[in-house]
Amino acid sequence: MIDFIAKTRLRKILTTADWVINILFLSFGGLFIYLFFQNVPSKYAPILSLVVAYIMTVRIKGSYIEFEYILNEDEFLVDKIISKKKRKSFIKINNSAIEIIAPAKEEYLKKYNTDEITLQKDVLSDKKAFIKYFMIYTDEQKGERAVLFFEPDGLMLKGMKNKFESKFVGEA
Repeated sequence: MIDFIAKTRLRKILTTADWVINILFLSFGGLFIYLFFQNVPSKYAPILSLVVAYIMTVRIKGSYIEFEYILNEDEFLVDKIISKKKRKSFIKINNSAIEIIAPAKEEYLKKYNTDEITLQKDVLSDKKAFIKYFMIYTDEQKGERAVLFFEPDGLMLKGMKNKFESKFVGEA
């Protein structure tokens, strides 16, 4: 078992677009079930309505997303947790591949030319997150520079500051 230096978990906040899609999905699903009860022979209606209800439930539960950041001695990991059940390894960055860690403020974003990096990943709870940081690293699979926008808590920042003293820019 690898000991971790810091671990943070945060829930992705649903945007207005996510809510609109979920409401539309539920509305059309409800309309679909209603029409089936009206027009389909009674022996098929319950089965089809259960199928539609199951699909609607999966869609709504699938919109619950959490990100978990884990910093250990060798790597920085980001896991994506969907519906509180499915865990998927989303990003795995070897600590030696990390170039810089800095607050996502305009001065640092311009200084390190983050706009010129084509491979960008976002693991924020919300685009308007109050505490945002970015990490520039070399993606081992694609062999190119990448930037990761993330949202660490105080313990994670302290662990990163201690682990990456020379690579950490700005206040922690």
